[in-house]
Amino acid sequence: MTNPIKIDNLISFGDCSLKFSVVRDPFKEETELFNQELVKWCQERNIEVEPGTGKNTIVLALGGDGFIMREAKRLQKSSLPVLGVNFGRKGILAAVEKENWQENLSRVIRGEYKIERRLMLTCDHLDGAGRLVKRIESINDIYIRHPKRMVIVGLRINGEVVHKEVHADGVVICTPMGSTAYFRTSGGSPFPSGIGVNFICPMEENLTALIQTEGDVIEVTLSDVGSFKKEPAFLFVDGEDSEIKVGEMIRVRKSKKKARFVIPRGFSWFHVAQRKLGLSY
Repeated sequence: MTNPIKIDNLISFGDCSLKFSVVRDPFKEETELFNQELVKWCQERNIEVEPGTGKNTIVLALGGDGFIMREAKRLQKSSLPVLGVNFGRKGILAAVEKENWQENLSRVIRGEYKIERRLMLTCDHLDGAGRLVKRIESINDIYIRHPKRMVIVGLRINGEVVHKEVHADGVVICTPMGSTAYFRTSGGSPFPSGIGVNFICPMEENLTALIQTEGDVIEVTLSDVGSFKKEPAFLFVDGEDSEIKVGEMIRVRKSKKKARFVIPRGFSWFHVAQRKLGLSY
């Protein structure tokens, strides 16, 4: 089920052409109170508040990583950049915390920010005859797994067989942005560029996570589901699932699309990873 999106207002900064459009996760009640505080903060500084969206607009996404991710994916069609405000547990995708939002938004108003165009992936789901079942864009991660059984998968990169058969709970392919999620919890380390590939709890020993270049093409074939050849597994793309049958495959490559994120001056992805995930670089 797709979560509803609440679009509250658009904030225009006086004579400046920069505007904020506010979207919030309606399942997090505290975002409504925060939005009211945000509007008051703008009005106290003679900052105009008006409805609508348009050119020179930055979208403030109030929510957790999942909500921010979905908003960035939705908005890439309109090229509007997203500035995440953390209302989740970790908030790896958020460049703004509730504790310092005034400071960071003041920086953005002054133009002290940059817009990062981040990698997205295209996932082609192909049937056993190589025909396209569907094509899906991913901003975070793509993985195959079964809720009750192990899967047997083969891996090819740029047409070359890397693993003919791997018995595992699944396999995950991710962007750098998605490397702090399932990829990390399955044993991989977050990375700043490239495409990550990792097996989830494999039976084979000495399998390590792979970090491929953005130009590589990654193919995963579902060879079997335990001993139940007719039983499908599940293909998850940014949390949305569909069935994938034995003999079918996915082909993952760099997307032509980009997700756009606003980064205020002073924000560091490495600092966030160290502070929130306990990582060292």
